[in-house]
Amino acid sequence: MSTPIQRSLLAVAALTTLAACNSDDPVSPGPDPINSAVTEVQVDASATTAYIQLGDTIRAVTPVSPATSTEWDLSLFATTVALNSGPTGPGTVSGYCLCGNENISNAAIQTLTAAGTRAAFEAVTAAQIPADGEFVQESLIPRVTGWFTGTGAAAQANPARTFVILRSRVLPVPLYGKFRVLSIAGATATSPGTVTFEYTMQPTSNAPLPAVRTATVTVGATPVFFDLVAGATSSAAGPWDIRFEGFVIRANSGASGGAGILVAPPVDADFATLDLAALRATPNPSFGQDALGGPFGAKPWYKYNVTGTDLQIWPNFNVYLVKKGNAVYKLQLTGYYDVTGKARVISARSARLR
Repeated sequence: MSTPIQRSLLAVAALTTLAACNSDDPVSPGPDPINSAVTEVQVDASATTAYIQLGDTIRAVTPVSPATSTEWDLSLFATTVALNSGPTGPGTVSGYCLCGNENISNAAIQTLTAAGTRAAFEAVTAAQIPADGEFVQESLIPRVTGWFTGTGAAAQANPARTFVILRSRVLPVPLYGKFRVLSIAGATATSPGTVTFEYTMQPTSNAPLPAVRTATVTVGATPVFFDLVAGATSSAAGPWDIRFEGFVIRANSGASGGAGILVAPPVDADFATLDLAALRATPNPSFGQDALGGPFGAKPWYKYNVTGTDLQIWPNFNVYLVKKGNAVYKLQLTGYYDVTGKARVISARSARLR
């Protein structure tokens, strides 16, 4: 049986309907269709975030300051793909998934190869571009929610919400902790102002929960990073567990960071009664990371462990349309491994449609 490492990914049989997908969608007004040549790129997204710029040629770029740069259009880290818009960057890049393979079976996905599906990819035309309103920019789905009520200057803390934290980076025995926001003072339309919260986090795997501590931070125009073990503010370089950014509290995981901090859904319970045994009893499936709600987050470009034993990433070869300005590009992620089998080396191909 072939694997994603041995293949370059995607077979014609499962994608013959892809070119016809969404062919009746309305076409946005704009310049005449462009028959751009298909170009390809491969980037190493194994240790740090890789950035791609779309154009007549798809290419890797290295922005000096990704958070403030519009030089890049897509960022890639492991399996996460993000557009330069919303919470990820200052751009206005948006996307739409044609998703001809959204419901592909596990058996069919094993037959797909990059070479075998190239013809179907090339057959996608400007006629399949939807109305502009169908394109979506990137959005953040944080794990820490419901910690305040109201909006803007009228916002008030919701101390009934307690969040269970798990530091997964110290597996096999993770650190557990908890926190809740006690009060907000001086909130504005964009920031909660002075935020007071209480928390506790195990310093080592077998340690008891320390005494509950209280901290106060001022959240304004710049993010505030906080280390729950050290009990102090930190920086983007870390270590940090939670980050206050306007009215959003991010966990250092997934779409917000690379430390793998996991958060369980909020618990409306007496903060004091949640001892270490109760925290450890939180079901593992309850924990999750911050996620993105853009087209790649809502419609993943891959499946995992399709044979049940391979523990590998299998691209499904969905075709995405990426819009920046009035230009529209078709994009397909075609590989997750390089020729040596190294993971997180992502291959992509693109061509301009408009």
